[in-house]
Amino acid sequence: MQTPTYPTTGLPTYNIKNNPSIFNFKLNTISKVNQLRQYLLAISFNQTFLMTVLDYRNMGRSYYNQIPKKYCATVKLNKIEGFNNKQITVYLPEPGGSLANSIKYTTYNNNTRVPLMKLMQPQKLPTLWSQILESDPNYPGYNWYQAKQIGTFAKDAPTALSPNEQVIYYYIKNADFFTRVLKLLLSSFYNHAIQRFECYTLVFPTDFYPGNKDQRTFTVTGDFLRSVYSDYLRASRLPSPFKLPAPVVANPNYTIPTTNYSQLNINKIVTADLQTTGVTGKNLTELNKVIEEPSDTFPI
Repeated sequence: MQTPTYPTTGLPTYNIKNNPSIFNFKLNTISKVNQLRQYLLAISFNQTFLMTVLDYRNMGRSYYNQIPKKYCATVKLNKIEGFNNKQITVYLPEPGGSLANSIKYTTYNNNTRVPLMKLMQPQKLPTLWSQILESDPNYPGYNWYQAKQIGTFAKDAPTALSPNEQVIYYYIKNADFFTRVLKLLLSSFYNHAIQRFECYTLVFPTDFYPGNKDQRTFTVTGDFLRSVYSDYLRASRLPSPFKLPAPVVANPNYTIPTTNYSQLNINKIVTADLQTTGVTGKNLTELNKVIEEPSDTFPI
């Protein structure tokens, strides 16, 4: 058997000669692999929310240095643990931050109606898109103004933002991580088809996931990623039992349905000898009996 070479933190991709078991790598205990599978399923089931929030970042950057444009969008936060029946609308206002937006003049309330640039970290090349004009306190009584950054520094986010704002802020802040995970899940089918055996080190962001760095670090193999996404595709028509984590500053306890698969069964799932869906552990024969039932009756 090939002796595994443990990846070094920071290097994202490793090409390896033989296809290793996910258990060949350090830090990958049976309980952690069960946990990792649930984390990845939660990201897969809620990828629509993630892509919407990632579009917010792209929208802010795209319009950053262009001529005045207007934009607003609303996203529901019910995919986030503890945020049922909540939503937030973000706006790109005209320069100065106080003129009419794309719908009508709106008064921001720091909860459900907020400027998009406030939910991003301050830009290195500030323009009117990322500033708001305020009276200069150093010159009272004069019509002198100063430009104030709308963006929020990470150190200020826990106190300067409301819980709704924190959700969008921290998902934008960690957009690169979630984009990478979704790309790895999708590309796992192609990589498996051409027998490209790879492994990746994933460090889940401390803004969302509990534990120290070792507890949040996983080394995943391509076939493991493919098996997780296959489970998601089989169950994607059914109600999702998973929610994404809220920011730790808003809710430090992320509770996610757990599994207790043995190492043998996890290896069977990876090789498709044992096919399950979601957190139920039901095999496909049993699943097919309920697939035609109304979605809200599926036993999670």
